[in-house]
Amino acid sequence: MDPERLLVEHLPEVERTIAFICRRHHLRGADAEDFGSFAKLKLIENDYAILRKFEGRSELRTFLGVVVHRLLLDFRNHTLGKWRPSAEAKRLGAKAVALETLLHRDRRPMDEALQTMRSAGNDTSDAELHEIAARLPRRPIRPRDVPIEELMNEPASEADAELRAMDADRDRLADCVAEVVRKTIERLPKEDRAILRMHFIAGMTVARIGRSLGVEQKPLYPRLLRVLATIHRALDEASITQEDIEDLIGRTDIDFGLGSGDDGDDGGEVTP
Repeated sequence: MDPERLLVEHLPEVERTIAFICRRHHLRGADAEDFGSFAKLKLIENDYAILRKFEGRSELRTFLGVVVHRLLLDFRNHTLGKWRPSAEAKRLGAKAVALETLLHRDRRPMDEALQTMRSAGNDTSDAELHEIAARLPRRPIRPRDVPIEELMNEPASEADAELRAMDADRDRLADCVAEVVRKTIERLPKEDRAILRMHFIAGMTVARIGRSLGVEQKPLYPRLLRVLATIHRALDEASITQEDIEDLIGRTDIDFGLGSGDDGDDGGEVTP
């Protein structure tokens, strides 16, 4: 079967599989949404390369379960860095590796980690698992961005100068990303630009966009994904990495050229 048609016809199954994997691995809220977007983009990357591997030898549901689980591993490696168990956890055995993964990679509270271990059929007592946890080495936490407001009362220092330099670098990166995205969007067909504006500026659902444009909803979702993949490829060709993009998350001052219907689109069509 044509891979695009396969995705369109079985999109509800894809959504259910992603939701199941998110629940199973305790991804919630924005994290679950980010992974869902990541997984769907991966499914259409390189002309649906992943879906082309489906040969019908197993049920599609089984195939998707394996694929989405592997994509979750890729997503975590991408966002958290490559995870490797410590030498001490390896020495203590499989239970220690599993517990360390829950506590230090997934950042789960001890009570939740114990419950997960029990749900997986582990019969080790809570007391023993607490003892194992106490023997595991401390793992460094990934650095986070600190809002400048938290530093306003701090005395001027070399750290302040470094923070200002980092902000300047981010501003230059934001300008570069905005330019690449704007130029890519300008080359899109008018209707694709309208779809992007409706979805990301007006906040319209795919179903509502379909009704507004008078087109079927079913092919509209993969069409939106293809447009996003085009933008992603343009950023990749400009040597802008996913880490660069994540560094800009939360900024509202970046102009991607979607703020108004200056290409002749009917502004009334995108009003929620």
